[in-house]
Amino acid sequence: MPDADLDRQRAAARAAHADAFGPGPTWAAYAPGRVNLIGDHTDYTGGWVLPMTIHRGTHAVARARTDGTVRAVAEGYGTAAPLRLGEPVGDRPLWQRYVLGVAREVAARADGPPGGADVLTTGDMPIGAGLSSSASLAVAVGLALAAAWDVEIGETEMALLAQHVEHVDAGVNCGIMDQVAVRSGRAGHAVLLDCRSLAHRAVPVPTDRAAVVIVDSGVGRSLAGSAYNERRASVERAAEVLAERGVAGPDGAPVASLRDVTAADLDAHADALGDLLPRARHVVTENARAVAAADALAAGDVAEVGRRMAGSHASLRDDYDVSGPELDRLVALAHAAGSFGSRLTGAGFGGCTVNLVRPDRVEAWTAAVREGYRRETGRDADVFVVRQNREAGVAAPGDPA
Repeated sequence: MPDADLDRQRAAARAAHADAFGPGPTWAAYAPGRVNLIGDHTDYTGGWVLPMTIHRGTHAVARARTDGTVRAVAEGYGTAAPLRLGEPVGDRPLWQRYVLGVAREVAARADGPPGGADVLTTGDMPIGAGLSSSASLAVAVGLALAAAWDVEIGETEMALLAQHVEHVDAGVNCGIMDQVAVRSGRAGHAVLLDCRSLAHRAVPVPTDRAAVVIVDSGVGRSLAGSAYNERRASVERAAEVLAERGVAGPDGAPVASLRDVTAADLDAHADALGDLLPRARHVVTENARAVAAADALAAGDVAEVGRRMAGSHASLRDDYDVSGPELDRLVALAHAAGSFGSRLTGAGFGGCTVNLVRPDRVEAWTAAVREGYRRETGRDADVFVVRQNREAGVAAPGDPA
């Protein structure tokens, strides 16, 4: 469907590229952010997640060069010193590591050495809010450079490329949910993703019955500097403990991840798991909640989705210990104001909550949550309704906007 706001944003991004690098034909890519309805800290165990894209995202505009140099500008962050393709990214600022790391990976997939590129990024993603600003940036840059260099990269390969950059260049040992959601999300739908096989299906979102509302707590976070990697290590160790105890998966082999573990397995080996038990319990129960929530969403049972969201937040708070006072207050205020369901979204440690709210109650609900949050925490909450969930794509030179 036509998207006048997106067209205007793209035109502005192209104009900014011309200001930075001079006039000429450009490829303009867009990648949205995402909000995860349910299924957090399950993706890196090969589990199930249910994200959807949002109407905020990143534009990346690129033009090919002939000298093997990548020059990059990020509006609001500055200009990167030119990098020769193949040179190490090193300890540059984080945004440069994303852009230049993606450039390296796209160049490696070209038939011959690309000649370089001028790249500009801009957008309206809140940084550090748990809405996948880094995946949005990496996918947008990847799409723009692949188009400028005439490199064919499939949707799943692009998602894996962006994940690799997170691991290697940003130092975040993340799962694959964000990148697949950002690259393969479809308008009007959430995505039920099997993070082991990467198989996914679109699940319609009944927006006539429930508006998706995001509330930013104002508490920033940095995954690379948080306990995110520690949480991942703990659940990987839990799987190793269970395998050592002889727990087998459906194929009869020792379990390789908590994806193949049941609640009964956890109960039977609670003594061996020790302090790892709560972490493992969250992953096992969250996988079940994600699949059940997707089924309920497809059936239009918004109340059931809300109940699953409430269980998810309690588990993230109590078993996985990734919530915080501000997020917990926002969830409590959301329920008091009449949401179907509310939970933290993303990795936690700050960031946002996602809420399902009756469309005719959004204005009153928003006022109640904002007022209560300011009164109880002294902070202002940024609230926005997901007006539409956009799709990633590229506009060629000469395309409108």
